[in-house]
Amino acid sequence: MNQIRIIVYVAWLCIFIKGNSQPVNLPDASVVYPRVGNTSYYDWIILKNPAYTSCIDTRINLPVWVSHVITKEMLEFGDTIKRKRPKNPGYSKDIRYKLLKNNAFSSSGYDHGHLAPAADFKWDAEAFLTSFLMTNMAPQHGCLNQKGWCHIEAHCRKWIKDEAGGILYIVSGIIPGTYIDTLCINKKLTVFVPEQFFKAVLYLDNQGNGSKAIGFIVDNKDLPIADIGNNTVTIDRIEELTSLELFSFLSDDVEEEIESVSGDFEIVPTFLECPDKNCSSVYSGSRKLPEERTKLRCD
Repeated sequence: MNQIRIIVYVAWLCIFIKGNSQPVNLPDASVVYPRVGNTSYYDWIILKNPAYTSCIDTRINLPVWVSHVITKEMLEFGDTIKRKRPKNPGYSKDIRYKLLKNNAFSSSGYDHGHLAPAADFKWDAEAFLTSFLMTNMAPQHGCLNQKGWCHIEAHCRKWIKDEAGGILYIVSGIIPGTYIDTLCINKKLTVFVPEQFFKAVLYLDNQGNGSKAIGFIVDNKDLPIADIGNNTVTIDRIEELTSLELFSFLSDDVEEEIESVSGDFEIVPTFLECPDKNCSSVYSGSRKLPEERTKLRCD
C-alpha cells in the first residue's frame, strides 16, 4: 500500500502581514484535509504552506487537490494592499518537489492555472508569493483559466464578502483518471493534462446554523463566463468521481444534509473581477493553442 508522506513547510502559527500591515486572524485551515477512500490507488505527497495545503500525485506530477480558507476580513484587508506578481521566475519550482521546474508548462499552450488563486492571499506577502509555486499549478486551457475558472474564483470571494461573517472552505483539484494530453517536460518528467477540474465550496457561519455547499466540475477547455451556472454539482458528486471525502471535519448529520444538495449561492452572469475577453484574444499573436504547439510534445 502506498503511503502518504507529509512534508511540513511551515507550522500553522499566527501569521502576520509583512511590511506596512496589521495582523489578520487566520482560521485553522488544517481542518480542510480531504480523506481518500482508496489509499492504495494514490501515491501522494502532502505539502503544507502558510495559507494552503497541496496534495501532489507523483504518478501524474500534478496537484490532485489544494485546500484553503477565506474570510471577509482576510479579503477586505487584502483589497487595501497592492501585490505584484513575481517575475523571473513567474511560477517557481517547489524545493520539496523539484521535478516540476520553474515555469514548467511554458510553450505548451496551457496556462499555469492556480488551483488556490493568488487573489485569495493578498492579505499576506508570503501567502501570496507561495501561491505561485508549481505545486499549486495545473495545465489549464487559457480560455478556461482566464474566463470561466477565473469567474468561479471571483464568485467565491463575492460570496464570503456578502456574508456578515463566517468562513469559506475551498478545495480545488482535478478529476483523476482521464487525461487529454501529456507534456514531456524533459526526459525525467511527464505531466498529464486533466480533462476536468473541480472546485468544492463550503460556507459555515459563525454560529454553525447557516451551512451550505456547492460544487463545480468544468471541462479543460473554453468556458464562457455566462455558462458557469450550468457546471454546478453537489459535493457528493465530486466525492463520487474523486474517491475523496472533502470536508471530513463535518459531523455526519451536517455532512449528509449539505453535501447532497447544491446550496443557495447566487451566480451572476456579469463580469466580476475577470476581464471580458473571448478565446481568440487569449490565443492571439504568437501564442499557440495546445494542439498547435511544437514544444513539450511526447511524439
